[in-house]
Amino acid sequence: IEMKGAVEMAFAQINHRIGPYQIDLLWIDCQSDPVKAVLAYEEAIIQQGIQAGLLNWHTPVALACMKVAARHKMPHFFSLAGASAINEVWHSDPKQYYYWVKGWPEPAKLTANYVQALEDAIARGWWQPAAKTAAIWGEDTEWGRSFAAGMKEQLEAARWEIVAEDYFPMDQTDFVPWF
Repeated sequence: IEMKGAVEMAFAQINHRIGPYQIDLLWIDCQSDPVKAVLAYEEAIIQQGIQAGLLNWHTPVALACMKVAARHKMPHFFSLAGASAINEVWHSDPKQYYYWVKGWPEPAKLTANYVQALEDAIARGWWQPAAKTAAIWGEDTEWGRSFAAGMKEQLEAARWEIVAEDYFPMDQTDFVPWF
């Protein structure tokens, strides 16, 4: 809702115009489901006549829609899906996926400041851990695993010991262990 509101406010501020072009927004609800996303995206292109795509969120949806954009040679700007899988597909055939423009960097590039903050706190004496141990815990998605891989690599480079690594379904809400 916030993203939609931000986009609508931004386009309202420029009177829904980019240069000489009038921009009409058509919202597609992908329901965070790649199959539903492809069907909705294809319908928007073929039946509604959209000429460009903008935004999206989850990596599985982006991976599926990348193929649709490539097939129709339709630009899609600022995809927010950032998992490594997006780059891998794009680099597998840049001529085909030329139309897909990603907005987020590799998740590993986003983790560097977390590790640096820990190291700075230790170096400044603000935090004195008994040991440099860490557990990696994240959602079992391309994003969660990409982010965790970046975190793990950078923690290990800073001589942290990874003592556990676990992933959970994105819709999991109960994290109480069963013994």
